[in-house]
Amino acid sequence: MALVYTYDPQSNSWSIPKITGVNTVRKEFLTGITDNNKKIYLWGGCYRMLDNIHDCVFANDMLILDTINLSWGKGSLINAPTPRDQYSATLLPNNNIIYMGGYDTNKVNFDHKTMNINEGNALTLSEVYIYDTINDNWTTKITSGKIPTNRASFSSILGLDGQRVIIFGGAFANPGYLDTSL
Repeated sequence: MALVYTYDPQSNSWSIPKITGVNTVRKEFLTGITDNNKKIYLWGGCYRMLDNIHDCVFANDMLILDTINLSWGKGSLINAPTPRDQYSATLLPNNNIIYMGGYDTNKVNFDHKTMNINEGNALTLSEVYIYDTINDNWTTKITSGKIPTNRASFSSILGLDGQRVIIFGGAFANPGYLDTSL
């Protein structure tokens, strides 16, 4: 089975492109981001071992797919966040990608009705991680204000003003805020 497929909505057909470069493994629970240079950035996530398909092994790599030249590359991991999955990722106007939240353990259970985590924990939103796609480096920022509780499996988008990242939903630990303004 191929790792990458392309869909052409004009012809309503699927195909499998021939891609060169680093060999990668099938991963899950990661978020792909496409920049303005037609590159797809795939950081983290997890993969299953054939001898233990129940637990995910957390990946700590930045895969970069050049969709023009159809080649894989790898980005820097210096100062990258701890490996995780089910995080959110958003491309900013300056070509940086902001990563937030997620899980770094397989031992998480939550109430499917309320989405409140009752075993394990999601990662904090008091720190966000920035990947600079132009200079291939990572930085960490500490957030302030009414910080949402630890969260995973949520959506994030860049607001139309290009100034704010808006998050929605997800599994969280104890609803409320970590208010740093007090």
